[in-house]
Amino acid sequence: MLRLTRKPEYLQLKPSQIELDSDKVIFVQTDVGNERSIKNLVNKVISLFGPVDIVLNKAAVEPIGAVKNVPIEYWDMSYKLNLRGPVLLARAFLPSMLKRNAGIFVCVSSVGGAYMGSYEVIKRAQVELALTIAAECEGTNVISFVIGPGLIPDTRGAQAQMPKIARLMGKTQFHLVSFFDICHLMYKN
Repeated sequence: MLRLTRKPEYLQLKPSQIELDSDKVIFVQTDVGNERSIKNLVNKVISLFGPVDIVLNKAAVEPIGAVKNVPIEYWDMSYKLNLRGPVLLARAFLPSMLKRNAGIFVCVSSVGGAYMGSYEVIKRAQVELALTIAAECEGTNVISFVIGPGLIPDTRGAQAQMPKIARLMGKTQFHLVSFFDICHLMYKN
Protein backbone atom coordinates (compact mmCIF):
# COMPACT_ATOMS: atom_id res chain seq x y z
CA MET A 1 0.00 0.00 0.00
CA LEU A 2 1.16 3.48 -0.78
CA ARG A 3 -0.13 6.49 1.07
CA LEU A 4 0.52 9.93 -0.25
CA THR A 5 0.87 12.72 2.22
CA ARG A 6 1.55 16.42 2.33
CA LYS A 7 2.29 16.15 6.06
CA PRO A 8 5.97 15.45 6.76
CA GLU A 9 5.20 13.99 10.20
CA TYR A 10 3.44 11.05 8.51
CA LEU A 11 6.68 10.19 6.73
CA GLN A 12 8.21 9.32 10.11
CA LEU A 13 5.57 6.72 11.02
CA LYS A 14 6.76 3.15 11.11
CA PRO A 15 4.63 0.46 9.44
CA SER A 16 3.71 -0.89 12.88
CA GLN A 17 2.13 2.51 13.66
CA ILE A 18 -0.14 2.31 10.64
CA GLU A 19 -3.57 0.73 10.64
CA LEU A 20 -2.48 -1.97 8.20
CA ASP A 21 0.53 -3.02 10.28
CA SER A 22 2.51 -3.99 7.19
CA ASP A 23 6.05 -3.59 5.92
CA LYS A 24 4.52 -3.01 2.49
CA VAL A 25 3.33 0.49 3.40
CA ILE A 26 5.26 3.63 2.57
CA PHE A 27 4.49 7.31 2.80
CA VAL A 28 5.57 9.56 -0.04
CA GLN A 29 5.22 13.27 0.54
CA THR A 30 3.46 14.42 -2.62
CA ASP A 31 1.79 17.55 -3.92
CA VAL A 32 -0.74 15.92 -6.26
CA GLY A 33 -1.23 19.21 -8.07
CA ASN A 34 2.45 19.39 -9.02
CA GLU A 35 3.63 17.43 -12.06
CA ARG A 36 7.22 17.07 -10.82
CA SER A 37 5.98 15.76 -7.46
CA ILE A 38 3.79 13.20 -9.26
CA LYS A 39 6.74 12.07 -11.39
CA ASN A 40 8.78 11.60 -8.20
CA LEU A 41 5.93 9.54 -6.76
CA VAL A 42 5.68 7.34 -9.86
CA ASN A 43 9.44 6.70 -9.93
CA LYS A 44 9.56 5.83 -6.22
CA VAL A 45 6.53 3.55 -6.32
CA ILE A 46 7.59 1.67 -9.44
CA SER A 47 11.14 1.22 -8.17
CA LEU A 48 9.88 -0.25 -4.88
CA PHE A 49 6.75 -2.15 -5.90
CA GLY A 50 6.55 -2.35 -9.68
CA PRO A 51 3.44 -1.37 -11.64
CA VAL A 52 0.49 0.16 -9.83
CA ASP A 53 -2.79 -1.76 -10.04
CA ILE A 54 -5.15 0.61 -8.23
CA VAL A 55 -5.17 4.38 -7.86
CA LEU A 56 -7.65 5.74 -5.32
CA ASN A 57 -7.56 9.50 -5.48
CA LYS A 58 -8.80 10.90 -2.19
CA ALA A 59 -6.69 14.04 -1.77
CA ALA A 60 -8.87 17.09 -1.23
CA VAL A 61 -9.04 20.60 0.07
CA GLU A 62 -12.38 22.14 1.09
CA PRO A 63 -12.57 25.93 0.87
CA ILE A 64 -15.77 27.10 2.57
CA GLY A 65 -17.85 30.19 1.88
CA ALA A 66 -20.35 31.77 -0.47
CA VAL A 67 -19.34 31.71 -4.13
CA LYS A 68 -19.32 35.52 -4.15
CA ASN A 69 -16.96 35.64 -1.14
CA VAL A 70 -14.45 32.84 -1.64
CA PRO A 71 -11.20 34.38 -2.89
CA ILE A 72 -10.14 33.25 -6.35
CA GLU A 73 -6.92 31.94 -4.80
CA TYR A 74 -9.03 29.38 -2.89
CA TRP A 75 -10.78 28.38 -6.11
CA ASP A 76 -7.35 27.96 -7.70
CA MET A 77 -6.17 25.85 -4.75
CA SER A 78 -9.31 23.70 -4.99
CA TYR A 79 -8.78 23.23 -8.72
CA LYS A 80 -5.10 22.35 -8.23
CA LEU A 81 -5.74 19.66 -5.65
CA ASN A 82 -9.28 18.50 -6.47
CA LEU A 83 -9.07 18.31 -10.28
CA ARG A 84 -5.56 18.92 -11.60
CA GLY A 85 -4.28 16.32 -9.11
CA PRO A 86 -6.54 13.52 -10.35
CA VAL A 87 -5.75 14.41 -13.97
CA LEU A 88 -2.01 14.24 -13.24
CA LEU A 89 -2.48 10.91 -11.44
CA ALA A 90 -4.45 9.55 -14.39
CA ARG A 91 -1.80 10.72 -16.85
CA ALA A 92 0.91 9.14 -14.70
CA PHE A 93 -0.66 5.75 -14.00
CA LEU A 94 -3.14 4.98 -16.80
CA PRO A 95 -0.55 4.36 -19.56
CA SER A 96 0.98 1.47 -17.60
CA MET A 97 -2.44 0.08 -16.72
CA LEU A 98 -3.49 0.18 -20.37
CA LYS A 99 -0.23 -1.42 -21.49
CA ARG A 100 -0.81 -4.28 -19.01
CA ASN A 101 -4.56 -4.28 -19.79
CA ALA A 102 -5.33 -4.21 -16.06
CA GLY A 103 -6.00 -1.53 -13.49
CA ILE A 104 -8.49 0.51 -11.53
CA PHE A 105 -8.66 4.29 -11.27
CA VAL A 106 -11.03 5.66 -8.61
CA CYS A 107 -12.02 9.22 -7.81
CA VAL A 108 -13.74 10.22 -4.57
CA SER A 109 -16.33 12.88 -5.24
CA SER A 110 -18.78 14.57 -2.93
CA VAL A 111 -22.32 15.79 -2.55
CA GLY A 112 -22.84 19.04 -0.74
CA GLY A 113 -24.61 22.27 -1.02
CA ALA A 114 -24.51 25.90 -0.11
CA TYR A 115 -21.23 27.49 0.93
CA MET A 116 -19.17 24.64 -0.49
CA GLY A 117 -19.17 25.74 -4.13
CA SER A 118 -15.41 26.04 -4.57
CA TYR A 119 -15.14 22.43 -3.40
CA GLU A 120 -18.30 20.85 -4.81
CA VAL A 121 -18.10 22.33 -8.31
CA ILE A 122 -14.61 20.96 -8.81
CA LYS A 123 -15.32 17.63 -7.11
CA ARG A 124 -18.24 17.27 -9.53
CA ALA A 125 -15.70 17.59 -12.33
CA GLN A 126 -14.04 14.46 -10.92
CA VAL A 127 -17.23 12.56 -11.70
CA GLU A 128 -16.89 13.60 -15.34
CA LEU A 129 -13.18 12.75 -15.29
CA ALA A 130 -13.87 9.21 -14.04
CA LEU A 131 -16.68 8.74 -16.58
CA THR A 132 -14.47 10.03 -19.40
CA ILE A 133 -11.65 7.67 -18.43
CA ALA A 134 -14.14 4.79 -18.23
CA ALA A 135 -15.38 5.56 -21.74
CA GLU A 136 -11.84 5.87 -23.10
CA CYS A 137 -10.90 2.53 -21.51
CA GLU A 138 -14.00 0.70 -22.75
CA GLY A 139 -13.07 -2.70 -24.15
CA THR A 140 -10.05 -3.03 -21.86
CA ASN A 141 -9.61 -4.44 -18.39
CA VAL A 142 -8.89 -0.97 -17.04
CA ILE A 143 -11.85 0.46 -15.19
CA SER A 144 -12.57 3.87 -13.77
CA PHE A 145 -15.33 4.90 -11.45
CA VAL A 146 -16.22 7.45 -8.82
CA ILE A 147 -17.53 7.04 -5.31
CA GLY A 148 -19.44 9.79 -3.55
CA PRO A 149 -19.74 8.97 0.12
CA GLY A 150 -21.38 12.29 0.99
CA LEU A 151 -20.68 14.04 4.24
CA ILE A 152 -19.02 11.76 6.76
CA PRO A 153 -19.53 13.71 10.00
CA ASP A 154 -16.92 11.92 12.10
CA THR A 155 -13.93 12.80 9.88
CA ARG A 156 -11.48 15.52 10.89
CA GLY A 157 -12.28 17.54 7.77
CA ALA A 158 -16.02 17.47 8.36
CA GLN A 159 -15.63 18.25 12.05
CA ALA A 160 -13.49 21.25 11.19
CA GLN A 161 -15.79 22.56 8.44
CA MET A 162 -19.28 21.74 9.76
CA PRO A 163 -19.40 24.55 12.33
CA LYS A 164 -18.43 27.08 9.65
CA ILE A 165 -21.00 25.79 7.16
CA ALA A 166 -23.73 25.57 9.82
CA ARG A 167 -23.02 29.16 10.88
CA LEU A 168 -23.15 30.38 7.26
CA MET A 169 -26.44 28.54 6.70
CA GLY A 170 -27.93 29.73 10.01
CA LYS A 171 -28.36 26.13 11.16
CA THR A 172 -27.12 23.89 13.93
CA GLN A 173 -24.64 21.14 13.14
CA PHE A 174 -27.41 18.58 13.75
CA HIS A 175 -29.60 20.23 11.10
CA LEU A 176 -26.63 20.48 8.77
CA VAL A 177 -25.99 16.73 8.90
CA SER A 178 -29.67 16.12 8.14
CA PHE A 179 -29.45 18.57 5.21
CA PHE A 180 -26.47 16.72 3.73
CA ASP A 181 -28.21 13.37 4.25
CA ILE A 182 -31.14 14.68 2.17
CA CYS A 183 -28.77 15.99 -0.54
CA HIS A 184 -27.07 12.62 -0.65
CA LEU A 185 -30.38 10.78 -1.05
CA MET A 186 -31.44 13.16 -3.85
CA TYR A 187 -28.10 12.70 -5.63
CA LYS A 188 -28.38 8.89 -5.46
CA ASN A 189 -31.82 8.85 -7.08
